[in-house]
Order: sequence, then C-alpha cells, then structure tokens
Amino acid sequence: MARKAGVSVKTVENVEHGANVYMFTLAKFATALGVENSALLAGADPPDDLPKKKRQIEVSLTIKIPFDDFDQSDELMSLIEK
Repeated sequence: MARKAGVSVKTVENVEHGANVYMFTLAKFATALGVENSALLAGADPPDDLPKKKRQIEVSLTIKIPFDDFDQSDELMSLIEK
C-alpha cells in the first residue's frame, strides 16, 4: 500500500493504528485504492464494490530502415499517373 500510495510504510502503519492523516495523504490512499476521498472518511458508507483498475502496458517500437531500401516512390508515381 505504501508503494502504491507513494507514502512511507510508517505512514501506512500510523493510519492503520488510528493516527490523524492529512487530506493530501488521504487523497493518495484513495487514488491507490481507486475510490473517492470521501469513502475513506470516518462515518462514510463503504463503497459497495471497489472498481478494479485495468492493467495496461504501453509499448513503442521504432524501426530504422535506410531510406534507399524503403523508397517506393517509383510505385507511388505509377499510381498517381493512372
């Protein structure tokens, strides 16, 4: 939880033991859990179902081909002339 929220393990332990928490820190916990800040406030109704975060990965691929090997302008010109 500490890693996901971007806080220290000691902060998580303090909150678990009932210590006061800054709203800024509360917002970090809410973001890490995927809930609204108000869901973590004392007396608030717990959410019915926590939304599951979609795991995703972004991949970029760059291919470098010498222009002379890739140039197909001759074929392009024949398409234009038709």
